[in-house]
Amino acid sequence: MAAKEVTKKKETNLEHLKFQVDHLADEIKDLRQKMNILFDEMEIEVRAEVNIIYKEVSKTFFEQKHKCQSLVSALQNSKRLLDTVCEHGSQTHVISILLKMEEQMEHYSKTMDQYKTENTETEN
Repeated sequence: MAAKEVTKKKETNLEHLKFQVDHLADEIKDLRQKMNILFDEMEIEVRAEVNIIYKEVSKTFFEQKHKCQSLVSALQNSKRLLDTVCEHGSQTHVISILLKMEEQMEHYSKTMDQYKTENTETEN
């Protein structure tokens, strides 16, 4: 009888061990599913944040692009005016235009410096 009892206990222990292994596998599967759900949620949040940042940076870029194009246009107009005044205007008129252009150039230079600073901050 002792051999039968030992064999029965070993079978019972083996069944219990099999149950624990199966249960552990189920727990790992459940944990993996929960982690995947969390990763999916994190991915959605990160994508949303990145899209917001992208839209902000794009908006700033296009605003600066438009302002730069306006500056280029203003500079081209100033050059045409200066060319015309130099060709047809008096010396006093040329000096007056040059002084106005100097003020404009200082303004344009400050504006460009500001854009450079903003772009440096955006890149970092």
